[in-house]
Amino acid sequence: MQLTVINASPRRAGSNTRRVLEPFLEGFGSVPGATARCCYVHEVATGERVRELFLGSEALLLAFPLYCYALPPAAERFVYALEPLRGRGGASLAFLCQFGFREACHARALERQLAGVCTELGVENLGMVIRGGCEGLSLKPRFATQRLFAGFRALGRSLAEHRRWGREELDRFSAPETSRGGLLTPLEARLGIAAANLVFWRAQLKRHGALERNWARPLLTEEEGRR
Repeated sequence: MQLTVINASPRRAGSNTRRVLEPFLEGFGSVPGATARCCYVHEVATGERVRELFLGSEALLLAFPLYCYALPPAAERFVYALEPLRGRGGASLAFLCQFGFREACHARALERQLAGVCTELGVENLGMVIRGGCEGLSLKPRFATQRLFAGFRALGRSLAEHRRWGREELDRFSAPETSRGGLLTPLEARLGIAAANLVFWRAQLKRHGALERNWARPLLTEEEGRR
């Protein structure tokens, strides 16, 4: 199986998407005859390059972080660029979505939307990997990520061996579906979020020079912003 992987994370090389793709590709490449090429979405932004990859690949995996319950802008532009190729055949499509929330339910609407994209294009949908709890992977000790990375490694091997994922396989990996029966009480979850905002996200905003825009509301009109 020949696979083209497109990392559509805005963080590029520093992304959690890249971190989970590494073990995934290890597993994929462990199967004889399975080969993969990787690129970042900004490298293939032109319509001609998208056309070349889509029509010239056996399978194409679009990997991205969940962004406001949807695709990040770069990934969305890539999907839109496929529209002129509707009905012309092309690569089977697979998707990999990672995010910070623990529950898989946050990405289910997007999963259905992308399944519809495959139907509109007339190509096979190989499935969508959904995995929460992936924020801050670079800060976690190795023992804390071993099980997670082993799961991605197994999914990579499975795709190479079976040329698609099964529904039960994907659901097991994405669990828990909701927060019911979770380990944290609502109060513990709120305190954890507050701590993460203070320790991690504030540091990220400061690092990228955006701390002063922490409470910006760019989609509001000037009048609405004064209310």
